[in-house]
Amino acid sequence: MKKQTGFVLGFILPIAALGGESILATQLRDLRNSLPVNDPSRSQLTLRLADVLFNDALKDRTDLDSKGVPSTDSLKRTQREALALYETSLKGEEGNRVPAVGEGKMKIFFQEARLYQDLGDMASAKKLFTQVESGSTLTALKRESVLRLAEMQEQEDPHSKDVETEYKKTLDLCQGSDLCSYAHYRLGWYYRNQGDSAQDLAKAISEMKLALYDSKGNVREESLRDLIVFTAVNGSDGLNELVDFDALSQKLSRPLILDQLTDAYFGAGNKKAGIRFLELIHSRKPQLAYGIRLLEEQYGLRNWAMVDSTLAQLSTPALLAQKSGMTELATSESEKILKRLSIQLDQERKQDARQSSIFHGVVDLYLALYPQSSERMKMIEGWLVAETDYATKQAKVSAWVSSADLKLTVSEQIHLHELAVSYAQKEKDLPMVITQADELIRLTNGKREDRYLKAHALYEKKDYATALPLFQGLAQVEGSGEPDTYAIQSQNLALDIFNQQKRYQELQAQAESWTNNPALLKFASLKKELSEMTAVHDQAEFQYFAGLGETPQALDQFLRYCLASKFTPQSCENAKVLSVRQQNQTALIQVLRALGKKDELASELEAAGFFGEAADMANPLGAGKTVHEQLKAALLYELAGNETKKNAVLAAALKNPALRKTMGQDEDSVLAMVQGTPLFTASLLSLPWNPKNKMKIVDALVVSNQANASIEKMVLASNESTGPGWDKLVVSSFEQLWKKEHSINFYGKNSKRQFDARMAVMKQLAAFVEKKLNGADLVTRLILLNGMNRAYQGLSMAILDSPIPAELTPEQSQSLKESLSQLATPFAERAGHFEEMFNEQMKKGADQTQVVAFAKGLQAEKDMSFSVPDLTPKSKTVAQVGIQTEGIATEALHKNPNDRVALEQLKNYFEGRGQVRLSAYYQGRLMTLSHEGVKTP
Repeated sequence: MKKQTGFVLGFILPIAALGGESILATQLRDLRNSLPVNDPSRSQLTLRLADVLFNDALKDRTDLDSKGVPSTDSLKRTQREALALYETSLKGEEGNRVPAVGEGKMKIFFQEARLYQDLGDMASAKKLFTQVESGSTLTALKRESVLRLAEMQEQEDPHSKDVETEYKKTLDLCQGSDLCSYAHYRLGWYYRNQGDSAQDLAKAISEMKLALYDSKGNVREESLRDLIVFTAVNGSDGLNELVDFDALSQKLSRPLILDQLTDAYFGAGNKKAGIRFLELIHSRKPQLAYGIRLLEEQYGLRNWAMVDSTLAQLSTPALLAQKSGMTELATSESEKILKRLSIQLDQERKQDARQSSIFHGVVDLYLALYPQSSERMKMIEGWLVAETDYATKQAKVSAWVSSADLKLTVSEQIHLHELAVSYAQKEKDLPMVITQADELIRLTNGKREDRYLKAHALYEKKDYATALPLFQGLAQVEGSGEPDTYAIQSQNLALDIFNQQKRYQELQAQAESWTNNPALLKFASLKKELSEMTAVHDQAEFQYFAGLGETPQALDQFLRYCLASKFTPQSCENAKVLSVRQQNQTALIQVLRALGKKDELASELEAAGFFGEAADMANPLGAGKTVHEQLKAALLYELAGNETKKNAVLAAALKNPALRKTMGQDEDSVLAMVQGTPLFTASLLSLPWNPKNKMKIVDALVVSNQANASIEKMVLASNESTGPGWDKLVVSSFEQLWKKEHSINFYGKNSKRQFDARMAVMKQLAAFVEKKLNGADLVTRLILLNGMNRAYQGLSMAILDSPIPAELTPEQSQSLKESLSQLATPFAERAGHFEEMFNEQMKKGADQTQVVAFAKGLQAEKDMSFSVPDLTPKSKTVAQVGIQTEGIATEALHKNPNDRVALEQLKNYFEGRGQVRLSAYYQGRLMTLSHEGVKTP
């Protein structure tokens, strides 16, 4: 294990890192140093060594640049050594003062200037390059010096006139080399950097043209690229440029140059020039992608004649066939353009109907190119909306539906046939409606809506012989489901046909197919229709059943009359009296619904166990409801098992203005109802709770992890436990301080400052425990005391385990150990004090097996535990009494609300589930029955 050192100074020996150099440089240096200072050959070796070091530095600099690495100290030392050797060569060796003169001196100046430039000393570099320019007779040396002066000046101030001067000097000295092209290229950028004036742009373009070719006549790609960029922003109409660049593209056999300049014009916003180029490219070799792009630009210029011409050209088979050869990008961009055009034209055609034909052409082109697009149905619908001619619409729909390219899905074909039907209905084209309906029937496998559509068109056409069997088939009722609109309308139209043809017996039989169908009587929506069908013979039946007295048959018939709104109010009153006397709760509820007696119906629904419907009748979310009424409705929803509606009503109650003024007698009920629901959030604290209930709420919010910092602060402010939430926050806060104290290591560097920091946190920890300990429950006290014991133990052991510097003598080591022992003793004693308190608290819980086990577990665990267990004794689940389930008992209430056995079973059922509030409800009903002396069978 690596030892830690504390209170001991360490020394780090510097290690010199030498950069690599060539063997030649080393050999030359050794040879030079071996010669006496007055040796004539020493001066030659000095200059030779400087040149070798210069080349080494140049090689290293190039290598570092290729890797993107900045200059190293080793490289700079090499450069400075070379500078020093060059200075010696200039002045002459100490023992042989023969200074450099003439071109030799100029060459040394040039080398020194390059070194200064690399080292970032631009002032020294510029001074030496200037001297070489003025003093050297060698053209190459003068040219390189002038070029470097130009580049440094451009880097320092790209707008300076000196930049232009120096580059022009370079041109005077370039002698037809590649440097000429480079100087023209830099001059072009110098003029471009001056601004956007026409004069500067013209100069920039002129220079860039001169920079187009190298000394071998090859195109310089960067010059061509920048020439295109400069030309695109010159603001011209593109006429002269078209001639120049067309000639250039043909000269270089690079037709894409025109494409590049076209893109550059559009990118610079010069649409006029861009269109001119685009038209040239497209006229020479019509291309689908360029044509679509040109179409958009012509539309933007409102050149309608050209738009029509281009659109017609694009729609030819030859150009459409180019789609397969287009790149993915061109395909995507072309689609976007056509979408944009269709949207713009669709908007404009509403103000200018003449543009509808162009819109149609664009949509047709889009569908031809992108028949499987997800946008095709939108395009088709737009096309149809823009078309005003009925026959054209029908023809187009027919063409699209049968198109092998579009391959419309069944749902898309159905949609188009439905549109065709709507057009035909508007034009009253009944044969077309029938034709389209037949297509829909084929596609939908005889969907009822489509069969009715056809039958109705035949009916309007007065082809009753064909329409009648269709109506009869649609009106036939099967199963117990409610008849749809088409069945009802078909039944009525079938009856109308029979009536018009005076076929009264068949009319009666058709009507009885519904009136004698028991499955239809339960649908309130059919009351009017069924009433009209049965009006002829119902009066006689009424008198017959009136003579049957208080029989179930009489009740059944009067109830049917009542529900069908026939012979009211007498039929309903008879049904109500009979249902009460026969104790038929189901019939009574049906009668009350029919009579619209909401209060009485709500009471009977609750009594019969239809709690949700009873609550709905109370309309608890309506205006003006009292908190008490809303709580009653919430309880009914809870009895019905509808937590969603229960929570909605409780939410409304919490917003009730009356509740926000004073909680009153409903306070405990409100709190009991919202607990365990999603409404139990921090927003409850805005209500005027009494202090006791408010603390219950904030504590519960902590337990459910809904407490914000403010709520947690409110709970922690108490030094007395408010519940499990308080316990949780106290232990959590204690855990944070404990871990903070435990994490501070005071070995090594800054050990005293770290030790003081740990002691400061230990004091905070002790103060926190002192405030909270007495108010905490037994489990929390055990956790706090165990933590304090471990904290002081840990501090004591950390002191004793402090590392002893290896360099101390045995006597010094022993003395240091004794000092550490003395320092650790008070903390060990404090640990013992908290251990004694822990044991005392454990004795207080001796009669609680779980608490004792928890305490022993805390002591036994190797690491400190901050888990707060729930050791609250759990209430025993009451066994469910009786053999009937909740559902069976509730069903019994549906039939007899006063069934004591069912009420008792439900009371016991909810009591066993721990749902005390619901159990109490049924207990209350049992007590009411006993008080009123109600007898049940």
